[in-house]
Amino acid sequence: MNKVITPFVPKGTINVPGSKSYSHRYLIGSFLSDKLITLNNIYYSNDVLATLSCLNMMGGRFEINESQTISIKKIIKESDSIILNAEESASTLRMLLPISSFLYKNVTFIGNKSLFLRPLDAFKSIFDKEKIHYEHKENSIEKNGLLSMKIFDCSSKTSSQFMSGMLFLAAFCNSKYKITYSEPIVSRKYLDMTLKVLKDFGYSFKELDNSFSLETKEEPKTSEFTIEGDYSSAANFIVLGALKGEITLSNLNAESIQPDSIIIKLLKSIGANITYINNCIKISSVNNLKSFRFNIDESIDLGPILIVLASQIKGQSIIEGVNRLKIKESDRLSSILIELNKAGLEYEVKNDSIYIQGKESYKDGIIFESHNDHRITMALTIFSILTNGTNTINNVECVNKSYPTFFLDLEKLRK
Repeated sequence: MNKVITPFVPKGTINVPGSKSYSHRYLIGSFLSDKLITLNNIYYSNDVLATLSCLNMMGGRFEINESQTISIKKIIKESDSIILNAEESASTLRMLLPISSFLYKNVTFIGNKSLFLRPLDAFKSIFDKEKIHYEHKENSIEKNGLLSMKIFDCSSKTSSQFMSGMLFLAAFCNSKYKITYSEPIVSRKYLDMTLKVLKDFGYSFKELDNSFSLETKEEPKTSEFTIEGDYSSAANFIVLGALKGEITLSNLNAESIQPDSIIIKLLKSIGANITYINNCIKISSVNNLKSFRFNIDESIDLGPILIVLASQIKGQSIIEGVNRLKIKESDRLSSILIELNKAGLEYEVKNDSIYIQGKESYKDGIIFESHNDHRITMALTIFSILTNGTNTINNVECVNKSYPTFFLDLEKLRK
């Protein structure tokens, strides 16, 4: 599906959907529990549905009521072999491979071809030590053999999701597994989100000397949890409101540990008008936002929308830590630059940074390609609203991966 984007002055309120990252984690946490768990404000994007489908295949039983609240009960599916479809969700594959490898001797993960182009071999050394066959194919990953080790050395160089998967395994087994790491943990705050969810379910981990171990297991204080709003999705509207119009976003936790919540601090530092009121943020545009220098290594999903932000601010902005953009759903650095270059973006890439010279106006009448990447599509949409003419984005259905109602919510701002 192609989408024609016409500029307008946005004004209105959007209820931010539940966090995709937290949704994955609370679903898996529910699968760990022996109790019936209720989750509110789950947002059923394609990635979250992939995790739900895999948990269902592994024996998780769930019901979704009219208000989209989900109730989950674990009933392990007994078998030697299982085939799980992660679709395009790296979170699903990376966080469920350890548990499924403990439960089933033979595990095959299938999914979209693009998923298997991403870094997925962090567990290979673990399987090799166990003499477990592990094969990363063009369209699948296959593992043959059961895990039995007590100490796991897990690389987190490319994604903290691998480490999260091992923490979920330790909790699932309620064991004294020790998970060690020798390299700095990338995207540490996402790992902190995992630890928070595990704590909510009664699991406390101790981190000492580059290792994690399960310290205590207690009964959770509640069997019902509410997913907070997604800052990664909200970032697009936060940037839009800072540059044009006036937008209110509800369901955002002011104390969130989501890595992408840093965008509020960044925008305030360059002069944006942002206020929090009762779990809502109000953003209204101001003239003359200041150029900025920011490292996205710990909040990599902000990359595309921050490049759009920099394009609109006079002077030179510098975005550092951009290399990991190359290993997402698309090569996001190349994707966004190819597209914005069509409109006349002035930039220079040096090593791990991009230098952007912002300006007042850009070419319009552009036909943009989405590169089948949800975050590229949303960033290009915001860029197009900020221009003076109409642009078209091809193949926008990829937003379903994280934010299926993105364009419907956008229309709520068109008064």
